Amino acid sequence: MVFAVLILTTGILGSVIGSVSVVGEKNTSEGLIKSTSGLVEGERYAPALLEDAVRKVYGLGFFDDVEIRGVKNGDKVDLEIEVVEFPLVSKILFDGNKKIKEKDLLDKSGLVLNDFLSPAKTFHAVKNIREEYAKKGFPKVEIETEALETQPGRVSLTFKIDEGVEIRVGRIDFHGNEAFSDSKLRRQFKTKQKSLFRSGKFTEDQYREDLDKLLEFYRNEGYITAKILQDSVSTDTTSAR
Repeated sequence: MVFAVLILTTGILGSVIGSVSVVGEKNTSEGLIKSTSGLVEGERYAPALLEDAVRKVYGLGFFDDVEIRGVKNGDKVDLEIEVVEFPLVSKILFDGNKKIKEKDLLDKSGLVLNDFLSPAKTFHAVKNIREEYAKKGFPKVEIETEALETQPGRVSLTFKIDEGVEIRVGRIDFHGNEAFSDSKLRRQFKTKQKSLFRSGKFTEDQYREDLDKLLEFYRNEGYITAKILQDSVSTDTTSAR
């Protein structure tokens, strides 16, 4: 949950901004926060300025919470920006991965050591890793994350991976094809049915390319209005070995 709170004393409308200070920053620059906020000493104060400043500072992606306080000081209002930083990720571990190397998973995650770790970055890292497993033929992969504090402001992040069963293609069926046989259409696919001499490995990317090639085949044969009305992939993990 994100909290952007503005706490202001009364009677400051019509004032100008006096000092702008920052508290709570440990791994970020006070100057960066102040410049990003857009708050400038001597500028006429308005509530909209603070709302915009909170949005801009939070937009840096470093903070779990941003709060601005305003205190009347003569004919000026002194502003204090308080931030709560996300933790830095000091270690990234993978547990349960057998089909994809840790280095490749780290590259795909998009995470960088000693960078701020937000829930959004963790979410996208899991999404990216799941997509990589799907490309390798493991669409049923399950991934959990665990972040443990190693020292104040730093965490170790572990991806716990259950790769599931590698999916193999049992059958490729077509419906509605009258001009060409199933075997003719199957030959247009790089995705192949599992057999004694073929692995039958399934990847989502290749399957989508095959669908495009199928349409291209029909159009080259003169069926320029040909369409794929529906496609589906069903899995039976009891037989996918």
